[in-house]
Amino acid sequence: MPRIAVVAATRWECQAVASILSDGRAGLIGGVPCLDGRRGAHQVFVVRTGVGPLQAARAAASFLDACPVDVVLSAGYTCLLTQGAVGDVVVATEVAPLSGDHTENQGPVSTGAGLPCETALGALAAQVAGQRTHHVHAGRVVSGPRVAVTREEKRHIATKTGAVGLDMESAAIAGAAARRRIPMGVVRVASDVLDEDLPLDFNRCLGPCGWMTGVALCVRRPLRLIGLMKFRRDVSAATMVLTEVYGGVLDRYE
Repeated sequence: MPRIAVVAATRWECQAVASILSDGRAGLIGGVPCLDGRRGAHQVFVVRTGVGPLQAARAAASFLDACPVDVVLSAGYTCLLTQGAVGDVVVATEVAPLSGDHTENQGPVSTGAGLPCETALGALAAQVAGQRTHHVHAGRVVSGPRVAVTREEKRHIATKTGAVGLDMESAAIAGAAARRRIPMGVVRVASDVLDEDLPLDFNRCLGPCGWMTGVALCVRRPLRLIGLMKFRRDVSAATMVLTEVYGGVLDRYE
């Protein structure tokens, strides 16, 4: 029975995939929260790392040391760095870490060495998404240490890297898989797009008191709530696509 690890940062991203599994059992493997379930003939582990490259690196390494698998998939949301729409599917051909000042200060941006993604897996994901009439963007995905908040910041990263998608975890997950010689792919769904600001600076909400920071920011500027409601709808739309695409990929993976 093929053993597949689907790795994501947050419980919402994990739930999007866990919802299509049967016989799911939640627990800890290597100290990492995960759900062990089935999809057809596949044993699927949905692994929650937490947000950001450091947490992703630690969690992916701990899980993979404790639970050998045949393939690793980085799942979840992504910022689309090319023209497109929320709900578009991003399939990585390679993934690379992002370094430098990629804020709206337009500082230097560079990437580390890219890690190639499994070609057949990417082709399968693109085919599944295309058959479900979702637009697919295949290319380089970069992972940074912070959320890209403004359209200027997003354009800066896109111009400097040529990437089609930006997240915070995929490069760390890919590194953990590569060191263990496990095939790896990145299949994510756009929750925000190139020419649009996020309604909040979510970097300020990533700490232990993050939700309180978010509330305080909204209290100071109530109009942010309108943007947050739109963002919530966008994330919900991306979640539905994530569930649909991963259902198709897991059904057809051999």
